[in-house]
Amino acid sequence: MTLDEFNNELLTIGGRYVNGMARLRCVSALTETKFACGSQKIKYPRASKTEERWLWGLRDTTTGITTAKTEQEVIDNKDPQMFGVRKLLSRTVTWIGYPNYVVEYYRSPLEMKDGPFNWEKNRYDYWFNPETKRREWTDINGPWPDQGRYDLLMVVKTGEGVWGQFRELGDDILEEVRKAIRWREEFKKVKSDEECIRDMVEAQEAKEDRLEAEMADQIEQEIGPAWRRAIKDNPRLFVTAPKPNNKLTKHGRAT
Repeated sequence: MTLDEFNNELLTIGGRYVNGMARLRCVSALTETKFACGSQKIKYPRASKTEERWLWGLRDTTTGITTAKTEQEVIDNKDPQMFGVRKLLSRTVTWIGYPNYVVEYYRSPLEMKDGPFNWEKNRYDYWFNPETKRREWTDINGPWPDQGRYDLLMVVKTGEGVWGQFRELGDDILEEVRKAIRWREEFKKVKSDEECIRDMVEAQEAKEDRLEAEMADQIEQEIGPAWRRAIKDNPRLFVTAPKPNNKLTKHGRAT
C-alpha cells in the first residue's frame, strides 16, 4: 500500500474536521518538519550532523604575517618559525529524522492548551544555538497555529517495536491506528457538524471573554495603583463634571 493509498484509508477511518482538515494523516518522520527555535526543523529528530568551514594559515613568529594555507599544508609544516592558525567561517547543523512512518491526529485551535494571548506570552525564550554556540533570544514556537496543527498519535514501528526502519503500510497498521484512536475521545463521532460548529463558536466566545478579563486584570495590575494614588493626591482633578439640568420650570429651562 502506498503512502497516498494509506492516507485515503485513514480519511475513511477518521473523516474530516468541520474546517475540512483530515483528522488523521501518515507522514515520514525522516522528512517531516515544523517550526522550532527560529526556523523549520525536523519534527522527529534522532541525531544531528555538524559541518564546519575553517580558514587555515601559517603565521610567521618573526613578522607576525599570516599566509593562507590548506589544512594539510598546516599539518605538514615543519618550520619552527611558522605556526598554524585557523578561523571559523561557518558552522551548519543539520537535523536527521527517523526512518519511520508516523500517524498524526489533527488538533484544532480550540483544542490547544493555550489561547493566542498565552501563546504569544510564551512564544519567545532563550535557546542555545548549536551553530553559534551561544544562548540567543529566539522565537521558540512560531506564530499561533490559527489553522490548527498535527500532533503525534503513534509511530509505525517494526515487529520488534523499535524505531529506525520503514515498515510496509497495510491493513495490520490500520488496525493499530484504530486501537490508538480508541484512547482518544476527540475521534469519537458523537456530534453532528452543526453541533461541532456551535460548540466551536461558544468555546471561542468563552475564550474571548476570558482574554478580555485577563487583559483587564493585567491593566489593573500595571496602572491601577498609580491611578488610585493620582486620584488621592489630586482629588479636584478627577471630580466628575456636573451634568446640565435640562428640566423645565414655570420660569423656563433651568440652568
